Amino acid sequence: MSALERAAEDIERGDYGLARRRLHSYLSTKGYDADVLERIGQLCNDMHDPHEAGRFWLVSCAGGERVERAIALFCKQGGSDPKSVVAQLPRFCRQPSLDLYPAPARERLRRLGLAEALTATAREAEEFHTRTSRMKWGGRILVTLLLAVLAFGLVCFVVGASRVFSWLFGS
Repeated sequence: MSALERAAEDIERGDYGLARRRLHSYLSTKGYDADVLERIGQLCNDMHDPHEAGRFWLVSCAGGERVERAIALFCKQGGSDPKSVVAQLPRFCRQPSLDLYPAPARERLRRLGLAEALTATAREAEEFHTRTSRMKWGGRILVTLLLAVLAFGLVCFVVGASRVFSWLFGS
C-alpha cells in the first residue's frame, strides 16, 4: 500500500494529523506534486490552520476565495520581504524554474511578487547541496588518506620498537 493510499485511509478515519505527516513525508522523498500539496492544504484547512493551508496552497493549483484568504494570511505572516515568505516554504515546494509549476501556481506566484524569490532560493539551495556533496566526497578522501598515514606510522612504530627491544635485550 502506498503512502497516498495510507493517507487516504487516515483521512477516512479522521486522523488528519497522521495523513498530513504521511503526505509531507511522501513529498520529501518524491518531490514537488501540485495535487499532493493541494491535499495537504485541504487537510490543514480542515484542521483549522489556514496559515499552514496557505503555505501549501500557494504553489498548488487550488483556487477559490477560501484558498486565496489562506494564502494571503500565510504571506502576511511570512513578512514583507518575498524572500522571507519563500523561506517558510518546505524545500520540496521550491522548483528551480517557474516553468515547472502548473499555470495557476505560476500566475499566483507572479501576482504576489514571489516568482523571482522562489526560483532564486531554489537555485541557491541546489547549488549549496551540490557544493556540500562535493565537500563530503573530498572529506571522505581526506579522512582515508589520514587513516592510511596513521596506519603507516603505527606500523613503523611497531617495527621500530621491536628493533629497539631486540637491541636492548639481545636475541
